[in-house]
Amino acid sequence: MIYSCFDSFIHLFNHLFISEHDVEELRGVIIAVTCIFSIVAVGFISLVIYKKRQSFKDIIITKSTVAKSNSYKSNVGAGKSDYSNQLMVISDEWELDPRQLKFCATIGQGAFGKVVTGYYNDKKVAIKLVKEGAPLSYKEDLVAEISLMKRIGHHPNIVSMIGACTISEPVALIMEFIPHGNLQTFLKKCRMEGDFRKRTDGQSEIIYSLVQDSGGIDNGVIVPSDMLSFARQIAMAMEYMAEKKYVHRDLAARNVLLHHNKIVKVCDFGLSRDIYNDNEYKKLTNGKLPLKWMAIESLRDRIFTTQTDVWSFGILLWEIVTMGASPYPNIALADLYYILSNGYRMEKPSNCSEELYRILRQCWEDNPADRPTFTTIRLMLEELLEQDCDYLLLDNIDVPLNMSENSSNPIDSIQQDGGATGSTCATGSSSPAPAPPRPLYTGRRDKNLKVNVCVHDQSTERLIYRPSESDSTTSSP
Repeated sequence: MIYSCFDSFIHLFNHLFISEHDVEELRGVIIAVTCIFSIVAVGFISLVIYKKRQSFKDIIITKSTVAKSNSYKSNVGAGKSDYSNQLMVISDEWELDPRQLKFCATIGQGAFGKVVTGYYNDKKVAIKLVKEGAPLSYKEDLVAEISLMKRIGHHPNIVSMIGACTISEPVALIMEFIPHGNLQTFLKKCRMEGDFRKRTDGQSEIIYSLVQDSGGIDNGVIVPSDMLSFARQIAMAMEYMAEKKYVHRDLAARNVLLHHNKIVKVCDFGLSRDIYNDNEYKKLTNGKLPLKWMAIESLRDRIFTTQTDVWSFGILLWEIVTMGASPYPNIALADLYYILSNGYRMEKPSNCSEELYRILRQCWEDNPADRPTFTTIRLMLEELLEQDCDYLLLDNIDVPLNMSENSSNPIDSIQQDGGATGSTCATGSSSPAPAPPRPLYTGRRDKNLKVNVCVHDQSTERLIYRPSESDSTTSSP
């Protein structure tokens, strides 16, 4: 079509202005210029495609490509790498230059991981690392946690990710530094060391002291409404998580950090998973599980949903009410599933109102569908906060911080004859919640629970290893 139009133009031009010989010369010049332009255009397009392909290849990097020369590895004192070449990482806008990292003191560690304070471009940060020699699964879990935190995004009550180092060894997750530690430790400190006072208006308060970054002492006051505010902020964070279809699986006071101005932030997403497919996650492999915070269906079937996070929130709220006490005091882990399945729930602490305890009990409903959503929980807590009434007292806490040998075991209250009753206690009562009759209990544990007790990296709470689907044997008690 182009050439036909060109010929028509040439014939017209020939008849009007120039000779046929000149037309042939002009035709040759135009064809030559067109060919040159086409070659240049094809070359430019090819170059652009090549650059894009090379850029994509550079993004996907295996650990072996950076193991030879790495200043980051020498900075943290790592030895010979044992990272698998199968660990693929993607460098993106979250990738930080490890040379800009400065490591300081260790603030927490477990068998295979640790968290240290440090600085990135003169900003104080917290750095999560896997120790040298750790099993590959721990490194894979940290990479998965980094990927998850990228997708979660920002929320004022969730610890923010600053970046990550995934193309250098060891893999590191860099997060904002939260100065006042975890909520469990803070609550225990207030209960054990705080100065309790009654104000002239009748409201109770606790004067506490915290060490500032500069080394000075920061004195503060905590009142009952602050405790409810902690719970509300956590509910807001979990409401956000639920909207994004993520389950935390390890929601506990030890995994909530205290920032300035009494702001709390949920952290430690090492066990978190997305539930986009069917709104639930089923754990199929061995691994440590926070037994005392798990819902009854999680203990039985290893199913984790937003509703199981709601159960865990109820345990966390109980921790707040008791100011850091250990859940299920004097109950053996091997008996926990049995007594829960028979209707037992933790009794109402003496300093807790009926209205607040009702929220806890709703979180611990047997049927997950009967538990409130995090949105409902937030609204219920906001309603309590708006009313001029103390739904929580800071004194007269009848629950010990640790297990007491003199306290009775709630399993003893499960009678072989008698009907099932709910757990209802009057304010100030410390008696255990009633439970359904105990059907010929002989001390045998649930066969589905393979009890290999270990210690959680972040607390002294005991955990269990659950059997994998390929494990055809069960352990004997």
